[in-house]
Amino acid sequence: MNAMAGALRTRLEKKDCYVLGDSNNPLSPQLIGSGIKVLNVSALLWICLITGVVFFVFIA
Repeated sequence: MNAMAGALRTRLEKKDCYVLGDSNNPLSPQLIGSGIKVLNVSALLWICLITGVVFFVFIA
């Protein structure tokens, strides 16, 4: 969650529990789209990594 807060340059907070990120940029609906893009890129990178490991371990 802290990496996502940093990537979005915003502050995520659970009241009376914790605060992630140190930016003062307010949350906005546009950040939802940006968060989904970050999620998609990280999922694609993870799939590529796992595919490469499986290929080199079991096929090569």
